[in-house]
Amino acid sequence: MKTIVDTPEFTAWLLGELPEADAATMARAVAADPAMELAAREQQHFLQQVTGLLGGSQESLDARQREKIMRAARSQSADHIVALPQKQSGRGWGWISLATAAVAVVGVWIGFQNPLKPGKGHLAIEDVTREIALLPSDAAGFPEENSTEQGNAATAVGGISAATQRDALLTRQPDEYMQVIAKRIAIEPLPSATELPAIRERGFVEAAQHPLAPLPLHVGTASWNWIKRSITEEQKLPHPSMVRAEEIINAFSFEAGQQLGQNNCILRAESFAQGSDRVRVVVSLRNAGNTAQQVTWGFVPMAGSRYRLIGFGSSVPGSKMSELLPAGGSVTLMLEIESASLTDRSGELLFTVAGQENRLPITLSDQPSTQAAYFSLLTDFASWLRSPKSSTSELQQMVQSLETLNPSVEQMTALSLMKKAFILNE
Repeated sequence: MKTIVDTPEFTAWLLGELPEADAATMARAVAADPAMELAAREQQHFLQQVTGLLGGSQESLDARQREKIMRAARSQSADHIVALPQKQSGRGWGWISLATAAVAVVGVWIGFQNPLKPGKGHLAIEDVTREIALLPSDAAGFPEENSTEQGNAATAVGGISAATQRDALLTRQPDEYMQVIAKRIAIEPLPSATELPAIRERGFVEAAQHPLAPLPLHVGTASWNWIKRSITEEQKLPHPSMVRAEEIINAFSFEAGQQLGQNNCILRAESFAQGSDRVRVVVSLRNAGNTAQQVTWGFVPMAGSRYRLIGFGSSVPGSKMSELLPAGGSVTLMLEIESASLTDRSGELLFTVAGQENRLPITLSDQPSTQAAYFSLLTDFASWLRSPKSSTSELQQMVQSLETLNPSVEQMTALSLMKKAFILNE
């Protein structure tokens, strides 16, 4: 039976040829299927090896490169080009045949010259070093409980220098930065504990001291990728340093709750009670237009409350991230609010696009949506992964409850992954 990874559309997606809407559909399908995601990583790695064999960034084939292609086409074995897997897989997809690979190499050079070396002003995978790719997402000035404790030690290998380089790349090409990061993470080996910072949970801050909290626009998804790979490929729980709640939350789209639109930018929020004195709020911002937008957004808390941004336990002092939200770009975050007397209001979102300011009051939901419950579970799952010695009984009940609420394919895949994690912990 022919699977998605055997189709020309899958290869076109890997090479960045698919139209934006089709590419988004393919990306969701890959993210929802660990086998497809593994196939994507392997084939990206294969393309990267082929590109390296052809000499990097030259604009045309030289005699040596042409001879390599011809020799590959004549050869009965591709072992001298790339080490092929010896183990047979039952996943329904295989490696590209040698003849097809040779033709693909020619096509890549004729049609793209070098897919990993885009033109001037764009980002290539080699522009993003491993140190940059492993950096935590930036909280973009969101207030910190003990900001004086944050410093160089809170960043990944590479420290402030890598963060400065990251900010420069993001400013240079914000519409490509997160995509290149995701590609790099997908083909790189899982990080070791020494390559990642020791992350702590962000503490609560007082509304009286911080009446406006700016929210970040550019958040990664690397952590969810590492968690899936660790559980499915290595059959073990990820190291706690791999677990970044904000990147797990941002790996999924949120399309429920209240919403406000301006210039094709859509702001969403849903607030729901978490006990007698605590509220969680899922917030998301998406640019549904065809052009990038200059955007800022922030959270305005209710008087007398305390609040925090879930995740983002590591920050870089003085870092300035781009405020340009790419076409099709989105970010999803989770806030937590404490108040001695909960009301039907949780605060409001301040949202400015194209110079026009808008405000979205956040009202407490009587009955949280399935999506809100799912994001709350993601948050609790992330906390458990950072300390897996605690009981999983409550988490398992939440998983079982969500399975009965007709979750999306993407969510069902994630719920299955959580159950595998619980088994690995037994």
